[in-house]
Amino acid sequence: MRPTTRLAFAFAVVCGLLLAPAARAAVQQVWISQVDPGPTTPPSDDTGERIAIDGVGNVLIAGRAGRVPETARVLVAKLSANGALQWQRPIDATAPAIFDGPLFLGLDGTGNVLLAWQESIHSGGVEIDAPIRLAKIGGDGSDIWRTTYNPSDFVTLGDFAVTADGGLVIVGTSAGTTGNDGLALTVKIGSSGAVQWEDRFSTAHELAAATAVAIDPSSGAVVVGGSSAPSGSESKTLFIQYDATGHRQWSKRIASDRILNFEEVFDIAVTPSGNILASGRRTAFGGPFHSQGLLYELRGTNGKLDWSRFSAPSTNDVEFDLVRTDSTGNAIVAGSSNDSPNSTSDRLVARFLADGTPVWSQILDLRPVDVISGLALDAAGNAFTTGYSTDFNLADPTVWVTSRFDAATGHAWDVTLDVATYYDWDKGLDVALTPAGEIVVTGRTLNTVSPSTFSGDATTIKYAEQ
Repeated sequence: MRPTTRLAFAFAVVCGLLLAPAARAAVQQVWISQVDPGPTTPPSDDTGERIAIDGVGNVLIAGRAGRVPETARVLVAKLSANGALQWQRPIDATAPAIFDGPLFLGLDGTGNVLLAWQESIHSGGVEIDAPIRLAKIGGDGSDIWRTTYNPSDFVTLGDFAVTADGGLVIVGTSAGTTGNDGLALTVKIGSSGAVQWEDRFSTAHELAAATAVAIDPSSGAVVVGGSSAPSGSESKTLFIQYDATGHRQWSKRIASDRILNFEEVFDIAVTPSGNILASGRRTAFGGPFHSQGLLYELRGTNGKLDWSRFSAPSTNDVEFDLVRTDSTGNAIVAGSSNDSPNSTSDRLVARFLADGTPVWSQILDLRPVDVISGLALDAAGNAFTTGYSTDFNLADPTVWVTSRFDAATGHAWDVTLDVATYYDWDKGLDVALTPAGEIVVTGRTLNTVSPSTFSGDATTIKYAEQ
C-alpha cells in the first residue's frame, strides 16, 4: 500500500513546493541475515540496534540479546558483504549489574569496533549505580580492550562518537555526588581505553545535560544538550565546542523567541565546513500550540547562530529526531508528527539548503503509528530511512519499512518486510550505506522456527536499487 503523502509545514506551501507523487523505483532485497547468539532462559529476544559498514562493505551490528534486562547481553556481530556471518560476540553484563541502558557502535579507521553501553545496579528496587562500559574489538572479533567509566558522581550515557586517533568521546549527564546537580558531561577516551580528559559544565544557577556529540573537521568535539532552570519551567539549547585536547573553545545557550519555552535537542551533525546542525523540538508552556520541530545551525568557529527553522504551529506534536548533512552542507531531518489525542504518529522528513532555505517537507501516513528509527545520506544527498509501521489491533502485524527520499523531490519509494503475523515484531532500527551505495538496515524479526515462544532474531537486510 502506498503511503499518503502530504506537505508538512506552512513554509512548503509558501515556497510553492506542491509535490507530485514520486515514482516508485525498482529496489530488491539482496540478502537477509539473522543472528541468534544461542538459547537463553527465557527464550532470547535479539535485536540489532546499531549498524556500521567498513571500507570494503562488511557490516557490523550491535544490539542486545535477551528478552528481559536481567538476562540481556550486548550482541556484536560482523557480516561479510554478502551477508555471511563472520563472527558474533555476546558480552555479558558485569554482575551484579544488568544491561538495561543505551548502546552505541562505531568503527575506527582500521575497521576496529568501538562500543559504549550502560548497565545498572539495583538494591531494594532502587538504582544505586550505573557504570558505563567501553570496548574495542578487532575486525577479526578479538578483544583489544574493555574498560569501565564509573566516576564517583552518578552519570548517564547520552551519545558517543569515534575520533580520528581511534578513541572515542562519550557525553551524558552528571547528577553529582548527591544526585541533585545537573552537569553536561564530556569524556575523551584514548585509543588504548584510558581517559584522556573529561569536563563537566553548567552555567550559573542552571542544570545542564549533554545529549549528542559529533567530531568536527579539526578533530575537536562538538556537544549539544540542554540548559534549564532548576524549576524546569524553561530549557535552552546548549552548545559546547572543545578542541582535540579538551579545552573548551566556546559555549552558547540558544533560545527561540518564546517566553517559557522548553527545548529538547536529540541529534547533531557537523557540516564539511565545520558548522553545527542540531535538531529537536520546542514547546511553549501555556501557549496555544503543541511542540514544533526545531533545527539550528551555528558557526563552528565562534558559535554564532546562522539560522533557525521551526515547523509551522499545528495541533500535532512535531519533532526532528535525526539530522544529517551532505557534502555541501545541506540538511535532512527525520522525525514524527504526532496526533496525541488519537495516539497516532506519522513519519516526517524535510530538506533544507545550507543557508536554511526549505526545499521540501513531507509527512507520510502508512498506518496509524509510523516511526523512523534510522537515517543515512548517500553522496548525492538522497536520504534513506528505516523504521516500522503498526496498528492498534494486536492481530495485525508490525511492518518493517525502509524508504528513499530524493534530494530534489522527496519521497521516492518504500519497501516493507513482514516476517511475522504478530504485533510489534518486525522493526527496522538503523540504516547505513555501503561504499557501492547499497542500503543495509538492521532491526528485529520474529524467529519463525519457533514462533510460539515469541523469540526474535537480530536481523540485517541489504537492498539494492535497480
